Amino acid sequence: MSHISKNQHGFTMVETCIALVFMTIVFLGVAPLLVYAVNYNSGAAIRAGALAVAQRKLEQQRATSFDNCTSSTETVSVGQPGSGLQTYTLQTTVASTSSTLKTITIVVTPQFRSTSGGQYGVTLGWKYGQVTIYTMRTSISIGSNLG
Repeated sequence: MSHISKNQHGFTMVETCIALVFMTIVFLGVAPLLVYAVNYNSGAAIRAGALAVAQRKLEQQRATSFDNCTSSTETVSVGQPGSGLQTYTLQTTVASTSSTLKTITIVVTPQFRSTSGGQYGVTLGWKYGQVTIYTMRTSISIGSNLG
C-alpha cells in the first residue's frame, strides 16, 4: 500500500477545470483576430498583384512607340497554377490630349468583384478594389524652345 503524505502539493481537479475554462475563453477571444488578420493579408496580396499588373502594363506602354499607344481591354492571370491564380481585368484607356501628348489611364479590377451594388457590392468587396494609374506620355520631338 502506498502512503500519501499530507505535505504533498499539487493542483486539484477544480483548479485545473477553472484554468481550462479561462484558457478556452482567452482562445475564443483571440480566434476572431486570427481570422481578421488572414482576411486582410489576402486582401493586401490581391491588391499588390493588381498593382504589379498595372505597373507591368505601364512599362509596356512606355516601351511602345508614341503612335502605337492604343486603348485595350485584356484579362491577366497572376500566380502559380498549382497554388492558385488570381485573375484581373486590365483596361487601358489612351486619350490624345494634343498631337504630342497622350493621357493614359490603367484600371486593374480583380475578378470576383461585384458589378452591382456599388464599388464594394460583395461581402468581402474591400478585397477586390480596383487599382487605377494615371500618367501622361509625350512624343519625342524638338520643341519650340530649342533651336
